[in-house]
Amino acid sequence: EKNLFFLVRNQQGDVTWAFPVTVDKTPHRMTFSTGEKLNAAWAVDAIATPFVQGRLRKESISVTIDTVCAHCDQPINIKMDSDMNYKVVQENADPLIFHPQIDWGSFSEANIISQFWRKSVFFWSEEHAKEHLSKTEQVNGLYLTLDQAVYSIPISQGALFALN
Repeated sequence: EKNLFFLVRNQQGDVTWAFPVTVDKTPHRMTFSTGEKLNAAWAVDAIATPFVQGRLRKESISVTIDTVCAHCDQPINIKMDSDMNYKVVQENADPLIFHPQIDWGSFSEANIISQFWRKSVFFWSEEHAKEHLSKTEQVNGLYLTLDQAVYSIPISQGALFALN
């Protein structure tokens, strides 16, 4: 397990993160249509969760993502199903997801959760992302709209299920 990026254990040996969900506290809380409540380590993991869990469970599920804008702490709520249909609850929100670039060659953290959940975040809008970027140190990565994330997740994660 040492070099696997999809499974993280705590110091006691308990699994705390199994892609894409974690029991560790993050700003990306999720409630499943089946009743479970978990967190996503990264903002992108929150968007991937319904797709991945639906395929793993071989059933349609939905997830409500409760998170906040990294710029202003305004709540953002997104309802998403395993077919990647989504609805942003707040009418005037147009969320962006920031996905940091990972330099695996210099990675030295205990696990990927501690390093990246603070950097893989949601923004209320493009304007909030630009304001936040102008006030913080530059971090390399991508800003994705929800439509871009919804398009790319099945492509990138679909390979995990191609042989099942």
